[in-house]
Amino acid sequence: MNEMQMAALAPEHEDYSTGWYNRFARHPYYGNLGVNSGVMLMNLTRMRQFGWEKYVVPIYQEYKSKIVWGDQDIINIVFHFHPEKLYVYPCHYNYRPDHCMYMSVCKAAEEQGIKVLHGNRGSFHNKKQPAFKAIYASIQQIGILSTSGGKQLATLTVDPNSTLKELKTQIHRLKSHLYPDRQEFRQEPRGKGLDENKTVAALGLKDHSKLYLKDLGPQIAYKTVFLVEYAGPLFVYAWIYTRPWLFYGDETAGQPMSQVAHIAACCWVIHYAKRILETLFVHRFSHATMPVRNLFRNCAYYWIFAAYVAYHVNHPLYTAPCQIQSYIALGVWTMCELGNFSIHWALRNLRPCGSKERRIPRPTNNPLTLLFNLVSCPNYTYEVGGWIAFTIMAQCLPAGLFAVAGFYQMTVWAIGKHRAYKKDFKDYPRGRKAIIPFLL
Repeated sequence: MNEMQMAALAPEHEDYSTGWYNRFARHPYYGNLGVNSGVMLMNLTRMRQFGWEKYVVPIYQEYKSKIVWGDQDIINIVFHFHPEKLYVYPCHYNYRPDHCMYMSVCKAAEEQGIKVLHGNRGSFHNKKQPAFKAIYASIQQIGILSTSGGKQLATLTVDPNSTLKELKTQIHRLKSHLYPDRQEFRQEPRGKGLDENKTVAALGLKDHSKLYLKDLGPQIAYKTVFLVEYAGPLFVYAWIYTRPWLFYGDETAGQPMSQVAHIAACCWVIHYAKRILETLFVHRFSHATMPVRNLFRNCAYYWIFAAYVAYHVNHPLYTAPCQIQSYIALGVWTMCELGNFSIHWALRNLRPCGSKERRIPRPTNNPLTLLFNLVSCPNYTYEVGGWIAFTIMAQCLPAGLFAVAGFYQMTVWAIGKHRAYKKDFKDYPRGRKAIIPFLL
């Protein structure tokens, strides 16, 4: 539309010789064919400036004996006298049964596809136009309710092949603060979150069905959370290790540290540097984001434990265990770190880039991945083993508490993933446990 036009309509016909409006209308009409008023784009500001309402009543009074098709006749009369105010768009923006009843007469629809389907004369409901009726029947309305209180949030128009991901986009258009990563659909208020790649048909949703939407709150990228929560322990431990006088007093500045304290610092820094590099270059996350509140919880857990362990291991009164104990534990720690990395690399190669495809993880040519034969989450097994080895190497109670806390959390995760594997894959190996071979 240009700066003068105030409305847009499609022609009533495509051909003058076969058109009925231009043959039967007994009043003035737009152009040679007239326009169809069923799909009308209006610039209301310009229509008010034009004084639209002042034209309608006088036109009706003058032509009421000749008006047969109601508003369409009045609109045609207005634009007959003011053609410069109308933009005429192609027929595929107002595609009607007339365009395909006997033969295809809308070339724009043939070349570019139908943009707007107009089911005039009851064609969405009667048997005269089966294609129109089938399309209408496939369009459904789904009510979206909040999981908290059941408040109606929106009513979405969908088709059976619409995915929940597409529904999230519709919700975002209606409520800008609910961006897709912040949404989780459920079929029950307290039910399990649904896979966003599932279609309406796959979930068994019919017309006027209901879905529940949980607002997950402000989100932050998984990678950002991992980088912050891992960088903190590295920095905190290194800070206490390199500047003990800030924590134990100036008189400790010249005191030598035990060899085990140096080894422990190296192990700690290597472990978290490995985690940071894996976050940047190895991990492929199944979810893009997590709630922002998790950042503070996770950082508190890692950062406080880092300070707690570092304070004890680097303390002037720290008593190191014998060298044999430390060296054996260091060897086990090294093997666990390599094993953990090997599992992460195998899991990376299991999922194609940009995909959320799930497969059964199996051992590769790397012997450290053979643990897949025994447990579903060997990365957690190696992780727990590494922290147990670190605890024995440093003979440090806070490190042991950190290992116990980590073991508990990783056991919860491992059991959940183990159950998901068994549910998703009927041929999943029966002999596998979740995290501890043969036991758990």
